[in-house]
Amino acid sequence: MSLSLHQGAVVRAQRLRFRRAAQASARRRGMLILLALVLLAAASPAAANAAAGFRDFSWQAMSVNGPTGEKPQSKLWYNDGTWWGDMFDVVSSQWMIFRLDPATQTWVNTGTPLDVRRSSWADTLWDGTHLYLASAGVNPASASDSAKLYRYSYSATTKTYAVDSGFPVTIVSGGMEAIVLDKDATGALWATWTRGNQVYVNATSGADTAWGTPFVVPGAGTTVTPDDISSVVSLKGSIGVMWSNQVDGTMYFAEHHNGDPLATWAAPTKVVQGAKMADDHINLKSMQEVNGQVFATVKTSLSDVPGNSGAPLILLLKRDATTGAWSSTTISTVGDDQTRPIVMLNPSQDKLYVFATTAVGGGTIDSGTAQTAIFYKTTSMSNPSFGPGPGTPFIQTAGDQYINNATSTKQPVTAGSGVVVLASDNVSGFYMHNSLTSPADPPVTPPPCACPAGSPPAGSPPAASPGSGPVIGPGTVTANVCPTKRSAVVRWILPKHQRMASIVVNVAGKRYAKLKGTRHSVVVHLGNLAGPFSIEIRGVAKSGKVYAAARTMSGCGVSNPRAMRLVRVVHKR
Repeated sequence: MSLSLHQGAVVRAQRLRFRRAAQASARRRGMLILLALVLLAAASPAAANAAAGFRDFSWQAMSVNGPTGEKPQSKLWYNDGTWWGDMFDVVSSQWMIFRLDPATQTWVNTGTPLDVRRSSWADTLWDGTHLYLASAGVNPASASDSAKLYRYSYSATTKTYAVDSGFPVTIVSGGMEAIVLDKDATGALWATWTRGNQVYVNATSGADTAWGTPFVVPGAGTTVTPDDISSVVSLKGSIGVMWSNQVDGTMYFAEHHNGDPLATWAAPTKVVQGAKMADDHINLKSMQEVNGQVFATVKTSLSDVPGNSGAPLILLLKRDATTGAWSSTTISTVGDDQTRPIVMLNPSQDKLYVFATTAVGGGTIDSGTAQTAIFYKTTSMSNPSFGPGPGTPFIQTAGDQYINNATSTKQPVTAGSGVVVLASDNVSGFYMHNSLTSPADPPVTPPPCACPAGSPPAGSPPAASPGSGPVIGPGTVTANVCPTKRSAVVRWILPKHQRMASIVVNVAGKRYAKLKGTRHSVVVHLGNLAGPFSIEIRGVAKSGKVYAAARTMSGCGVSNPRAMRLVRVVHKR
């Protein structure tokens, strides 16, 4: 099993230095350290290095270590045209929400506190309505390290977040290895972690504050080493958990279908298996409810075998949306000396990005002595294939020789959002980041606006009755904004036996309204929205079936909606 950088000699030396500082004259040294940190934080944070990226501010404080870890976690999210991050502020001595200013490439402290515990690691999730943060320490015997869930609401007017009443709540008592969070299509939150050589999950029931009793994932392969980790991801109609097992050299994936009893899981799949084929490196992403595709970057332990430079070290694992079968593609080899990979998805442009810590000088990553930077590779999501070598430098800033722990968002990115990755250096004590932009998606010509009110454009197909017609997608439809109209009417009609208990309309990823009834309509105000957008209609029937339905749009934007088609039954309880 290979050592991660912060477990290596460099970090051990740093911890020893901290302990000695604490044993010395605490008051005098504390004043000196505080002064040094203030001076570092006041230094210009956006000094770009000729190699790649931007050096940010200092996070260095007692008990803070590897602030952009852990490997399966995400510290960034994209909302309201802005990138946000969970970052440590040395002035307030706690984790805070920061906003990235794209004009200056600097992170701005918003003043919204997150976890007050310095020795904690968090995973963030933005679901379009709320920001969730699951945070925990590592000591399972310490109640102060317990996993806690925070939930925040966002104000588009003030562009600020505020913690919701009743939060934080406890997910599980005591610390663990790398808690990870996601939300399934029914609205239930799921968390996973490893502790006591077991792979655990927990979920909410009915409310974000109502967490159940943690349990071990049912099935084979869940007895692991203390070093192994797990991750959780929502996919089409299910929640999935992936974990490493260095006992039997296997990467496992288990699936729970939404609505089934919590203890009912499909038998775990052996995604990768063989001697030294597992290590405690997992970063997991999916297309959420669009389809069943799941992507993971993982690391093998084949670097432990001498003379094995051509063996695969970093792998991309891909789950087929239709069959559920997994395929494996080599990203880099043992000779490339990389670690801690993360994967990011850009489905609208069929792009996939992988970022990894890469040795750039000194010793090796295995020994914990290598000088390192963040490199990246890109390929297509539909047909992934990676060229030889470690890739292209992405974050390599002056004064930072041990850059590690790349992190970003769980969300798929777009040409509009671009790609932002954050990293940190455990020796210099600084954050650093960089961003990628993509060419804009091809423009879509809007339909003509001169159509008689209430009638479809000439040449449009006849309206379909409810429940008929071709499938246009899993609950979504794309349309254009007409320059002369800033609103659209969304209507739905379902057969009486499919009477809806509730329905939610989402426009361009933002929840717009929650209504009831088999027949209803809502006026959607488009505001300054430009270019293609999507409308999703999703609801829960009284029968317990969950339906997703979408309406074909035509004419000026969506001014002449066609009859709605029932797209699919998402699941049965």
